Amino acid sequence: MAKAVVSFKYIPVLSLMIMAIVGYLQTAEASVYITTTATAQTKTAYTGIAYNASFSTTSFVVAQFLGIPYAQPPTGSKRFAKPVINTPAVGSYDASKLGNICPQHSNSGDQCISSLAPSMNEDCLYLNIYVPLPNMTASDVESGVNRTLPTGKQYPVFFYIHGGGYYLGSGNCYNGTNLAGLGEVIVVTSNYRLGILGFMATGDDVISGNLALWDQWTALRWVNQNIAAFGGDPNLVTIGGHSAGGIISTLMAMFPQDTPELFQRVFALSGTALMPKTFMRDDYNTALTVANDLGCNIQGQGKSAEIKDCLMGMSTSQLVKGKFTALTPMSFPLETSISEPLVPKSTYFLSQALSKYKSKTLSVPASFYKKDLFLGTSQEDGVVFFTLREYFLANALINTTLFYVVPPRTVSLSDFKQIVFEILANKFTDNMDDYKVEIDSIMNRYIQWEKPNDLVLQSRKLVDMFTDLGFVIPHADTALAHVLGPIIDSAGTGGKTFMYKFSKAYTNAEAKMLFNFFEGTEHDADIPYVFGFVSGSDDIALSKTFMSYVINFIKAGDPNGPGLTQWKEFNAETQPYMYISTNTVEQREYFGASIQQFWNELIPSLKQCKGSSSTADRLQNTVLVAMVSVAWSICRFVVCINYK
Repeated sequence: MAKAVVSFKYIPVLSLMIMAIVGYLQTAEASVYITTTATAQTKTAYTGIAYNASFSTTSFVVAQFLGIPYAQPPTGSKRFAKPVINTPAVGSYDASKLGNICPQHSNSGDQCISSLAPSMNEDCLYLNIYVPLPNMTASDVESGVNRTLPTGKQYPVFFYIHGGGYYLGSGNCYNGTNLAGLGEVIVVTSNYRLGILGFMATGDDVISGNLALWDQWTALRWVNQNIAAFGGDPNLVTIGGHSAGGIISTLMAMFPQDTPELFQRVFALSGTALMPKTFMRDDYNTALTVANDLGCNIQGQGKSAEIKDCLMGMSTSQLVKGKFTALTPMSFPLETSISEPLVPKSTYFLSQALSKYKSKTLSVPASFYKKDLFLGTSQEDGVVFFTLREYFLANALINTTLFYVVPPRTVSLSDFKQIVFEILANKFTDNMDDYKVEIDSIMNRYIQWEKPNDLVLQSRKLVDMFTDLGFVIPHADTALAHVLGPIIDSAGTGGKTFMYKFSKAYTNAEAKMLFNFFEGTEHDADIPYVFGFVSGSDDIALSKTFMSYVINFIKAGDPNGPGLTQWKEFNAETQPYMYISTNTVEQREYFGASIQQFWNELIPSLKQCKGSSSTADRLQNTVLVAMVSVAWSICRFVVCINYK
């Protein structure tokens, strides 16, 4: 299969597959139709198309079944309603074309979404299924003889949830052909409602919230009930996703499942439910603000029905293009909600697993720690916040606000300090002086004061801080909660845990024009390697290795296999992880250890120090803070750099 060609206008990292899979490429011209066998369960015979494909030196045939409705259209009176699973009807279904994509901005520079924009519609709850056909050859495809999908197969299933910050993206932009064909696994991608349509919540039953998550839960139920007709094993399903898709995947894992279980493994890339600002703090007031920003003019509490009525009367275009106000810094206006039963409480409680597990005061959901977990980050994931700025400038993401002060392309020391303050502050109106000790300590850790006017260097350091806070710590905490859960509950053993860090230099010329300071591995750099959409001998070799690990995990819950560097299970003591780059695939230890200690232990201790009432205590604490700050400065250059 040819590598997708991409041209960027704004470096749309949030669409999360644009790096290699833009527009939807069919594998080749094909004339062979593949039809499933209707059963008492599925009722429908789905007709897809078989394609010849290849990756590296391996050729294979894969059937694509596209645009299958997994839920009833959430249109008309069903806008803001939970999805209703689609029950297949007796007859046949043409699964040769992609379904609609969910409403979103189409002028973001994302070529895939731009090309699919004509199909944008609230009737968008469709999925795509990629099925390996190892018994078919290129000659079979070229023969023009239509086939019936062989029965009796039980392939493992990989259910991929696209990212996009809850506002962008589509499962249609992720072609699973190479992963399915090379690994002999079934790949499923799907759409879910975005923005207001997927994440609006009024804090009650009027708009219950988390509709996007319910969409994916419904898609998983559909897969469980119907994937056998496509040769898939409903009892061997791995869910996974990147960024927002990773958050949704790990949230799903914390929801206790009914029998039968819908999935057994989780693969989260650069996103977990422990990421900062995953949840809205106040559903109702957020909904009220958003509604009034759109012109509803509703005042006071208890007006959920009025909010819904106003939004129901708006066009899709009005809802998609609205400009909203963020109620808290460093957050999207609309995020997931804490609401029964899917998300019963904030998952931040998991981040305290390391410090509280001995006292057994913490409960980690068994549904989470009993599943196998595979997760990792890109080396400079935090550059995504600079990418968001390009969305702002292009008016392509006008309905989100991540910063009170949007970071410029290069960052001065005063810019850096303001952003650090926003990270620490609870409200925009908090006084920066209230956080002076914490801000000074953070600046001491990240800024190289010998070069105070080097804006390029400071901008890179800000990327490091965003990466640490937004990705390294949440992923480390997620892994720790996963391995400590059985200890907390005295439950014996849990699922296996594996961590990685991906490093592949990003050299896109247009990116360098926008971010002349940036060097490193950007937010979605690992996705093309997972799906096998790369070119060049070095990249193909790296992708083949990475895909082998992923395929092994999907099949057996363990990435290890013949011919691969041994991957150690993650543990709380040495925190091993695999470092994956072009020239190096090696086992390392202490995933973000110094970063966790700094942000999870030192910074909270400084707040406690400020609250001490005794003069002697305050003096002692001031000396302690000074000593710790010096120690961290030395550590940065001598020891701790080895543990990032």
